[in-house]
Amino acid sequence: MSLDGHRAAVRDVAVSPDGRVVATASDDTRVRLWSAETGELVTTLAGHAAMVWCLEFSPAGRTLASGGYDDQVILWDPATGALRQRITGHSEVVTALAFTPDASAIITGSYDQTLRRWKSRPDSVAPLTGHEGDVRAVAFSPDGRLLASAGHDGTIRLWNTEDGRPLGVIQGGISGIRTLAFSPDGGLLAAGSWGRSIGLWEVESQKPLAILKHEEHDPTGLAFSRDGRRLFSSGWDGTAIIWDVESRKVAFASPKQSLPLTAVTLAPDEQTFATSSGNWKEPGRPGEVKLWNAATGEELAAFHGHTAMIHCVRYSGDGSALYSVGRDASLRAWNVAERSPAGVHRLPSGGAALVLIPDSSLAAVTQGMAVILWDLEADRKVAELGRHTGNIYDLALSPDASAIATASQDSSVRRWRLVREPARP
Repeated sequence: MSLDGHRAAVRDVAVSPDGRVVATASDDTRVRLWSAETGELVTTLAGHAAMVWCLEFSPAGRTLASGGYDDQVILWDPATGALRQRITGHSEVVTALAFTPDASAIITGSYDQTLRRWKSRPDSVAPLTGHEGDVRAVAFSPDGRLLASAGHDGTIRLWNTEDGRPLGVIQGGISGIRTLAFSPDGGLLAAGSWGRSIGLWEVESQKPLAILKHEEHDPTGLAFSRDGRRLFSSGWDGTAIIWDVESRKVAFASPKQSLPLTAVTLAPDEQTFATSSGNWKEPGRPGEVKLWNAATGEELAAFHGHTAMIHCVRYSGDGSALYSVGRDASLRAWNVAERSPAGVHRLPSGGAALVLIPDSSLAAVTQGMAVILWDLEADRKVAELGRHTGNIYDLALSPDASAIATASQDSSVRRWRLVREPARP
């Protein structure tokens, strides 16, 4: 039997643990999968930018790793041919690969004279489906047991995070939904809609409690205070509002800004909150990040530097910095105390959402249909968590920082096991 198809020298061969698939690596930059029984080509894997040197199947055969002259390791799903993850860190050719027996890590060797140990991430668990139309928002409950999702169909769906089991559908009261937030005790769920309203529900009973409205306020982002007594919202009408949750009344409403507000985030010490801005109708018009006094609503500072619409803004874990991402393919850092720029990270493309990973230098950022991990210290992409078949609109980090949930245009929600930084050589 002859396996013909590569256009250059074959560097390595690996056989799946069940003996049904043969994988070959070649100088033509491709990995090819063949039927061991018939010799027929099953699929060609294209992802490396240079010659592929080595291959290795995981012990159960669910993952295929390849290493090459582009200094990268790529993890593939051999059943579908999907690229699951890129691992970068070596400075020269990756020449050897080996999975640990439990497949929890992969060991790599390189011409750079180092061995590295990387945590291996299985593919995302099965997508959560049921929405009719774009899914625009996701949020984890504070105890991590529930995941809420919502979108164009005007429904909020609750899921068990352990097994993905649907736990209920909340309907009525508001139209298409684009932002969600749980109260810190997990008892309330707030949802902001295109219908210029915010709905409040009791989570356990899924009972509607109130509809909050204020003039033309069209909520784009929500954040509860730690005691759950205040709710902060950003609006497409250009206003930022602080709501008194108990009375259901407006405690503060900002003057209307020159651009729609796209997101809101509350500082860990709750002394300040921040908003981002921009307009999809004028995507090239620079957005700005604004800092506000969380007690009085006084505007404290405006940060400029983005050259297009800003989609998302987040505080760092200690509250000393703000991070923003938008259509200009930059992730920007801002020093809160000094009210000054603190760095610019150039992304491959524009980002719609980001979350910062605690106790690390990593940020998860959307890139169209993909989610990537960006190392803020090294200023580079370290992994791609995975992809949807439509653009991703929102991200949520689980309370224990072990998983990320994504909401997509493809009508699904996905959960990705988080890749942490690799162990040092």
